[in-house]
Amino acid sequence: MEDPDFEWPNFPKRSQEEIDADIEFFVNHPLNAKKITPEMLEMPEFQALAALLHEGTPDEVAKNFMNHGYDYLNKVVLKESKNSEQDIEQAIYCFDEGLEYKKDIKDQGLLYQLHMGRAKTNILIGQFGRTKEDCLEALKYRDTEQAYIILARSRIFVERYREAVEHAEKGLKRIPDSKGLLAVRKQAKDMEA
Repeated sequence: MEDPDFEWPNFPKRSQEEIDADIEFFVNHPLNAKKITPEMLEMPEFQALAALLHEGTPDEVAKNFMNHGYDYLNKVVLKESKNSEQDIEQAIYCFDEGLEYKKDIKDQGLLYQLHMGRAKTNILIGQFGRTKEDCLEALKYRDTEQAYIILARSRIFVERYREAVEHAEKGLKRIPDSKGLLAVRKQAKDMEA
């Protein structure tokens, strides 16, 4: 029901050029853009949005990057990605950015998750040395079955079976009933023979 006392404001007539300019601005605004162009990088709006990524405590900023990294990684793993290569690059970028705050992060679990996220992403693209480095870093913050399994698998992929067995056994000393570690140790021993 319309209010009988309401009066529509009298907006000035706009030219087609003005309307087209507004549409162009809207379509090319960083919030609406489908592709980032070099011109867009120079826009104050884009720079303001980019600055928001680094706003907050080191833990908050790193957690934000970590969440985005896992979003990209999960799209690839769950086969929901339209461009796996680009999503993997974005995941690594996010984990790297989160780890830029490493010396200031107080949450040990967050550091573990950042390193494990990057390790999982790197193992997908065959960066087994980097996977090993991140798993070893992650283990400094949390002793988990997952870290030992990914670490051992990264060694199997480069045919370092003895090293894979050693990492699996180290994990089994801490988590003796791990079926995953028992399986990866057996796999490495079988391949070593």
